[in-house]
Amino acid sequence: MKRIAVFGSSTALPQSGEYELAFALGKALAENRWGLLSGGYAGTMEALAKGCRLAGGKCTGIAVDEFRKLKSPNNFQSEVVFEAELFQRTRRLIDSADAIVVLDGNLGTLFELLGIWVLSQSRLLSNNLPVILAGAKVREFVKYVSANIGVPDAETEIGRFEYCHSVEDIILVLRHRLSSPRAENSR
Repeated sequence: MKRIAVFGSSTALPQSGEYELAFALGKALAENRWGLLSGGYAGTMEALAKGCRLAGGKCTGIAVDEFRKLKSPNNFQSEVVFEAELFQRTRRLIDSADAIVVLDGNLGTLFELLGIWVLSQSRLLSNNLPVILAGAKVREFVKYVSANIGVPDAETEIGRFEYCHSVEDIILVLRHRLSSPRAENSR
């Protein structure tokens, strides 16, 4: 089973556009028989897991030991795995994935996106691993960093990200990228 790691906001509220998009994405991943990997907490992580489980899918939350006193994983996970700290959790999500989707989020999501970008630029991330950015905030963040921070080879790096505007677009890109011979050779 292919596994899709999805990063997004922990503060998205039910009935918000971010929450509804994540719910629909979780459902669509399950309908395509892909496993879901996420941080396992509230907001879009909860919405993803809820949509995935309601559609009969498997979702794994990768939680953080350091957070146990602050918050608990949501109840929609098929399983929860704990990593000692945030850096290990982020790396496990990335390394366990056959594709990555980054939704709009807050500082945590930007931290995770930067981690993905640094691994890519350092050639520690497979060139065949699809990285999809879905949301105006993440697209604007990538543009801002590229224009203002002086990222070496920014055009090449930005070109490896795929930009999607809807769940349907995300699923089309995933179907194409995960069925290609290049994707089979990346793991």
